[in-house]
Amino acid sequence: MICVRLAMNVPDGAQQRALHLAAHKSFLRDGRLQVLLSGPVRDANGQQVGALLVAEAPDLGAMETLCAADPFTTNGVYYEVRFFEWTLTMGQAGPAL
Repeated sequence: MICVRLAMNVPDGAQQRALHLAAHKSFLRDGRLQVLLSGPVRDANGQQVGALLVAEAPDLGAMETLCAADPFTTNGVYYEVRFFEWTLTMGQAGPAL
């Protein structure tokens, strides 16, 4: 199943985000998740306000459990995290990280 995580950054949390960025990237690349797409979400002013992650997972519960170990989640970089099942109907998903 393709799952999507939309995570919104804590306002004024750039320092906290920078502190845990290397660990977050390592988490995304360590093989626990089959990442298809991942990247920042920016507002109309170009400010990074969150991140979108698209990954293969057995189900939404598994995606939530795996993402609970993300250093950005465990260290309070995100204030809101939502999960969705997604069906690709057009285009292509990129290779895993």
